[in-house]
Amino acid sequence: MSVYILPNNPKKAYRDGQRHGTQGAMDMMAMVLIDKCGFHTFSEDPTDHMSIEFVYHAVEEVADAINKGYLTRKDIKAMLKDEAGIRFVDDGVK
Repeated sequence: MSVYILPNNPKKAYRDGQRHGTQGAMDMMAMVLIDKCGFHTFSEDPTDHMSIEFVYHAVEEVADAINKGYLTRKDIKAMLKDEAGIRFVDDGVK
C-alpha cells in the first residue's frame, strides 16, 4: 500500500487529488478494455484502434482540446447524439 502525503497548499492538494483520481479512472478503464473487450496494451501499428496506447493518446488529445477551449461539453454531447445515438438525462430524455 502506498502512502500519499497531502500538500499544505489547498489548491495543490485539490489538483493532486484530481490527477490521482483521473489516473485511477484511466487504469480501471484500461483493465475493462483489456479483460472484457479484447484490447491489448501497445501496438507497432499507429492505426490500430484496439490498443490502450491509442485510447490514452485519444483521451489526451480530447483533454487538450477541452483545456484550450476548442471543444465544449455541448460539442461532445452533440457528437455522441449524432454518431452513437446516446441521449443524456439533462436533454429532457427520461
